[in-house]
Amino acid sequence: MKTLSHDDRVVTKKHIPFRVCMHVRGLVRTDGRVMRAATALVEAGFAVTILDIEDDLTRPVEEDIGGIHVKHIMKSGWLKPVRFGPFRLIRSTQKLVYITLQLIRIPADVYHAHDDNALAPCYIAARKSSIGGVRC
Repeated sequence: MKTLSHDDRVVTKKHIPFRVCMHVRGLVRTDGRVMRAATALVEAGFAVTILDIEDDLTRPVEEDIGGIHVKHIMKSGWLKPVRFGPFRLIRSTQKLVYITLQLIRIPADVYHAHDDNALAPCYIAARKSSIGGVRC
């Protein structure tokens, strides 16, 4: 975008794409629903980062898939639910805190939760980020 300054010089403003951070509590590479949404946003000119949980520890921590930047939380066993008592509460709290901290580290204009169990970390990350507020 070009604008004229007060002394009639042409000033070029750098275009910064709108940043979207998506979070899915699972494998993004096998989730067609998430990949379709992310691909549509990239095609529309958005910068998209997806944070997912990866249990294959041989994969890279970060990768680009079709113009989508993917950051993996490398935790084996996180995709298996804990079934009983206080261990379930402790494990859920650990996941909430860890994922929220990872989301806060990703600069974004919008945080998008793809699953209901991803909503709380995205909400907290949006409130803690510099986007100024959360609209529902």
